[in-house]
Amino acid sequence: VIPIMTDTPVNNTNNMKRLCISSLIPNRKCRFCRDEMKHRNRKNPDVFQDVCKKSECVKLMKESCDKILPCGHACGGFRGEQECLPCLHEDCVKKNPRATLEQSADSYCPICYTEGLGEKPSVRINCGHILHVDCLLSKIGKKFPGPRITFFFAECPSCRAWVDCPNHPKISSDMKYINELYNDIKKKAEQRMKFEDLDKDKRLKDKNDRFYNKPLEYAMSRLSYYMCFKCKKPYFGGMKACENANEGNKDGYKPEDLVCGTCASENVKSGVRD
Repeated sequence: VIPIMTDTPVNNTNNMKRLCISSLIPNRKCRFCRDEMKHRNRKNPDVFQDVCKKSECVKLMKESCDKILPCGHACGGFRGEQECLPCLHEDCVKKNPRATLEQSADSYCPICYTEGLGEKPSVRINCGHILHVDCLLSKIGKKFPGPRITFFFAECPSCRAWVDCPNHPKISSDMKYINELYNDIKKKAEQRMKFEDLDKDKRLKDKNDRFYNKPLEYAMSRLSYYMCFKCKKPYFGGMKACENANEGNKDGYKPEDLVCGTCASENVKSGVRD
């Protein structure tokens, strides 16, 4: 890696020192698009002199953290973050692989698998895995892909831990709604579980079964819930026909056809017809 030198001094704890800002990409390539750069882009702040003039790269620069880590490398996080990412530079990852779970700037984002973590602003979630900010926001925003409510989108794609990211306001806000929805369905499932006698299923007593002593998880895997198009609340829609149909039927349904019993009865009373 060719270091990019700057004469701009910064206060690092109690003393002043020269910065050695090493590009995350070797051979002086643009940090984001990885195109060759003949010269540093001196019009950019010191930390972004490895960013070319392309409009998409300038946009990513404005969304990226503008801090320099104690090691002298640019932070690979997002603008305005309260806590910087651990360094993604390959040299720092080799020294302390546990800090990033061995992920580096060249590691593919676990969501898109098309670009390295160093090519876009990234964020670390509670389990320690690092993802592209925009990929995670998109994944959470799309929610469940079919008519049945599932929560795989709210899990880390690498370890399936529940996503928690207090360091990013938008992700945190979106997950607040997801948590409320999950808790609502969990409460409904606890009640429905007893009505359907799922709490008496022999699988819960089989030590070799993945649902051993996990009645709520078993209930959540067997019961199907849908989002009412009218009142925007989840309702029980029956037992899941196939345990392996995790994503539900993605095609062949219209959201407006998903109506809970309460809203359906109100339509009948008011004389509303399909």
